[in-house]
Formats: sequence, C-alpha cells, structure tokens
Amino acid sequence: DVSDWANIRLPEGVEATEHDEQQNPDALAAARAAIASHRETTISAGDNFTIALCTDGTVLTAGSTYRDQRDTSAWSGIAAVSAGDSCVVGLKTDGTVVVTGFDDGGECSGWTDIVAVSAGYYHVVGLRADGTIVAVGRNFYGQCDVSDWTDIVAVSASVDHTVGLKSDGTAIAVGERTPGQCDVDGWAFIMLPE
Repeated sequence: DVSDWANIRLPEGVEATEHDEQQNPDALAAARAAIASHRETTISAGDNFTIALCTDGTVLTAGSTYRDQRDTSAWSGIAAVSAGDSCVVGLKTDGTVVVTGFDDGGECSGWTDIVAVSAGYYHVVGLRADGTIVAVGRNFYGQCDVSDWTDIVAVSASVDHTVGLKSDGTAIAVGERTPGQCDVDGWAFIMLPE
C-alpha cells in the first residue's frame, strides 16, 4: 500500500506544495510538466512491486518480495531508481550503483561515473557521464551488447532488449528482434532530455 508514502523526491527545481489542483491548477500543471521532462526517476514499477525515491535519498518499496528486490532499507544517498522484473537498481549521488533482488549476471558495484540507470527483466544498464553504456545480466538475445555505444544521452532496458537515445536525436537498439522492437534504425529528430 502506497497511500501513506510521503516526502517522495521531486526533481531539482520543482517545489512541493500543499496545493491541490482546485487551489492552484497552474502551479500543479507546471510541476507535473517539470517532473515529466526530468531525467531522474523518482518512482518506478516492477513485476508486482513499486519503488519510490524520497527527498532524503532513501527508497520506499511496496508489493512482492519474491526475489528480495525490496531490500533497500540500508540504501542512502540515492539520486534515481529503476525497477526491473525482479530487481531494483539505485543510482547514488556519487555516480555509483546499488542493486538488490535478482542479480544473475553480476554486480554493478564497480560502475562509476553513472548518470542514469534502467532495470530490465534480468539485466541492468547504466549511462556513463561520457555517453557510453555499461550492462550486466542475462544476455540471451544480446540485450547487454552495448559496449560499443557512444554519444548516448538516455537509455532504457526492457524484457529482452535495450534502447538508447543518441545526442544527435537518433535511436539505437539491441536484443530480441522478433516482434520488431529493435527496428529503430531510421528514427531521427527524437526529443532530447533537457
């Protein structure tokens, strides 16, 4: 139950208010737009569980614990979170990463200079400050084959594939291609994160 969660972290530059939509609809709309455009993830849904980043850098969890993916009680200094199928990944303010839950493919403990993370089904990807990508986990379809990616500004992991947004507004993808989810080669003019 998430009804009692309080102090969920808002992106930098967005102020929390006591107003509801009827009291100040313009301020609320502006706050929602700022949140939607921000790269930090403050709330994320996994397979039968939910996580949220609090203003103090800790993480709240609710739902299933079937793979210990909710074991975040010792975490602090977290800047962003991502929920996968059975794991939670946290990006720390110092650019390192912590993971809990299913970790079949290896640890992220050696990752540094990370600015964004995304948890997939059984893999985790991280975007480094220099625009390169690191990945660990099950690589059945090549979804972790991202070591040659450069100039990436955003990344997302899914069940069996990984997608990246390049600084020139084009997309790149690896992994399972059967239903066509990696057919992004011709994509251009994609909106870049601010």
